[in-house]
Amino acid sequence: MSASFLIDAISGGAGALAYKEYEKRREAQGLPPAHHQGAKEVLSAIVSAEVAKHVQSYEAQHGAQQEEDIKRLEEAVMAKVQGMSRG
Repeated sequence: MSASFLIDAISGGAGALAYKEYEKRREAQGLPPAHHQGAKEVLSAIVSAEVAKHVQSYEAQHGAQQEEDIKRLEEAVMAKVQGMSRG
């Protein structure tokens, strides 16, 4: 799976969840369900775009650190495996 696909999946899910929560809030307030497909699409798109922006920003800020951590972990595991095979 590519990072782009994961970002799209996360942001798309957040957009759908936002609309679902909006509908729940309307119901709790005693308001009729919203039947505006356009409004649903706009709300979902806005939330999806914001989530994607934040995930990409986090990835850009922490990506290099994660790669270094993974490399260090791989080295530690390989050292442990080599140590086990020697004795």
